[in-house]
Amino acid sequence: QEGRSVLIVEDDDGVRSVAIRILESAGYIVHAARDGAGVRDYLTAGSSPDVLLTDCVLERETGRDVDALVREYHPDVGTVFMSGYTDDVLLRQGISADGWEFLPKPFSPDALIEAVERVRSEGRPSSNPS
Repeated sequence: QEGRSVLIVEDDDGVRSVAIRILESAGYIVHAARDGAGVRDYLTAGSSPDVLLTDCVLERETGRDVDALVREYHPDVGTVFMSGYTDDVLLRQGISADGWEFLPKPFSPDALIEAVERVRSEGRPSSNPS
């Protein structure tokens, strides 16, 4: 299915499994990783996501680290950053909602699908997040 592949990077097993179920029920092909090491394995196997859905704050790295890693292989991938943290923590992590899709946690199934759909239809922003 062209344009329907999502890579989820989330270290919380519960959040990851819920997101997988929601997206698969909406017809997406979903791949998941807990961290950057899992993402690297996925990418070096030759896989190519259309959308990256990543938590902003992971155990070993940030969502920006994961986004940069994926862009090394696929510069045009669209990214949705998600987080349950407040905006000031996100700004310190280098994530800005300007021009990037941001999904606050907890999220509804509709909010998740809408965020992924927006990134799929609009493509990757032309500049890096500030």
